[in-house]
Amino acid sequence: MTYHLETAGKTHQGLVRETNEDQFLIASLTRRVHVQAASPDLKAAEPIAAPAEDELLVVADGVGGTDAGEVASREAVRGMLDYVQNGMHWHLHDREQHEQELIQEFTQALDYCQKCVIADTRKHPERRGMGTTLTTAYIAWPKAFVLHAGDSRCYRYRNQEISRVTTDHTMAQQMVDAGTLAPEEMAASPWAHYVWNAVGGSDRTLIPELKVVDLILGDVLLLCSDGLTKHVPDIRIARVLESSKTADEACQRLIQDACDAGGTDNVTVVIAKFKPEHHSNHLKAEAATVPLSATSEMGEMSPEFAPAESEWATEVACSST
Repeated sequence: MTYHLETAGKTHQGLVRETNEDQFLIASLTRRVHVQAASPDLKAAEPIAAPAEDELLVVADGVGGTDAGEVASREAVRGMLDYVQNGMHWHLHDREQHEQELIQEFTQALDYCQKCVIADTRKHPERRGMGTTLTTAYIAWPKAFVLHAGDSRCYRYRNQEISRVTTDHTMAQQMVDAGTLAPEEMAASPWAHYVWNAVGGSDRTLIPELKVVDLILGDVLLLCSDGLTKHVPDIRIARVLESSKTADEACQRLIQDACDAGGTDNVTVVIAKFKPEHHSNHLKAEAATVPLSATSEMGEMSPEFAPAESEWATEVACSST
């Protein structure tokens, strides 16, 4: 079954923070074989390979003080992209019997990101202890492989119902799971800010969480930092996804909701909508609302995941009213 994919992503520093330590990435992964020269028999044959496209979605929320948080999130996102480009056997998902091999390989991507962050701290000891959440969805239709560490989230929206794919790796969530804290008390708990599992960090403990999500036409995947979920409840997120005409509109409305509710943190939203075949072709992802180069003192984004200058979208205008 074929589908068309519409993606969008936006990030905003919020109304309180002086910098934006969130990063995100939306990347189309296209595999091609371009024959430059061959013997006559091969030239006359059928095409050796047809293009196939997967999608990579990433959200990272850095922590670690001045500059260090945005460096950690940046290095983790770069590491994820580098691993998927150069470290994974892309052909594995073509055959259902290789799914476990793909899961194993993709899970190792988190360890690679960990090494990228730690390598930076060795070069810059003043950044020691910096870390980042990392939530990634590798979409190989009709499945999404969601790899996660931290308290950013991935949701799937289907038929007016929203379900959380990931688990918050916080002390508060552990207390809820243990029955010592009521779910409705979690958001206000001081333990909600203690992330025990992240890329980098002081203890460098990393436990990958991986979920395989089945997809059908009409589904929506949403990745976000906790700057959204600490202010906007799941039921409101579902309503926005249902009523928004485009992924870009949904991103903008959710960020505005977070700002209207206080905007106490950086907020990032990435959305992928899986549309029926009669819709237009894959719509290019809308770019960041604020270019990461504009919010980072470390320099511009690396070319490997920076959109062309003309693709930047307009910054979301958040107000405190």
